[in-house]
Amino acid sequence: MVTGEECTYWKFDTLEQNLIDLARKRSYLPRTLCPESIFIDRSSLRQIIDRLISLSQNTGNEYAIGVLADTLNNCLVFGNIKAGDHKSVKIDWTKPGIDNTKFRRAMSIHTHPYNPHDPLILSGLHFSPADFESFLSDLQLICSVMAWSETTMLLAKTNARPIPPDHSLDRSRILSLEEEAQIGTVPYLTSFPKFHKLVCLEFGLVTYIATPPDINTLRRVRVVES
Repeated sequence: MVTGEECTYWKFDTLEQNLIDLARKRSYLPRTLCPESIFIDRSSLRQIIDRLISLSQNTGNEYAIGVLADTLNNCLVFGNIKAGDHKSVKIDWTKPGIDNTKFRRAMSIHTHPYNPHDPLILSGLHFSPADFESFLSDLQLICSVMAWSETTMLLAKTNARPIPPDHSLDRSRILSLEEEAQIGTVPYLTSFPKFHKLVCLEFGLVTYIATPPDINTLRRVRVVES
């Protein structure tokens, strides 16, 4: 794997190269090599996030795009932008060209609509149970990005947890963690952060978040104990 300065700081090209390498090896991020921050300014990732956020804010719907790792040409390939409704969106994972064997699904990106008039204004700032289930059930995916207003969150799978033999176990475990966090019965600002931490601890995920004024630096959030 390519690492940054003492494994603490990655530019986007480091993330890109590692996603390609991990896709080629069919592996996830080594827990001990996860950076403390990822800088995405003036990158293709920043550009597509801005595009999706603009679409989402104009329509009030979710938008998404899939990112493939081209393991032969050593690059990431952004797919087609897909529109959903105000609650969900389905990613188009169509592979370009004829040789589909060189492509691996590496990263998903989607938005949650921002409504400044919503009394629960922060309600879009989360990975939902459905988001987690979709991410965890796709064994090829390494990262998942959620963009909301000026905030970006990134989830990454690590080698801290073995791949389960039965994906239905993931689904049932997510449902039980949702109940444990009391989503829908206690205030959002209490239930969703707790749910997020529980899922990350259970499935060996790392979380990064970029917020204003520095929207281009994704900083690691310590939801998983070292």
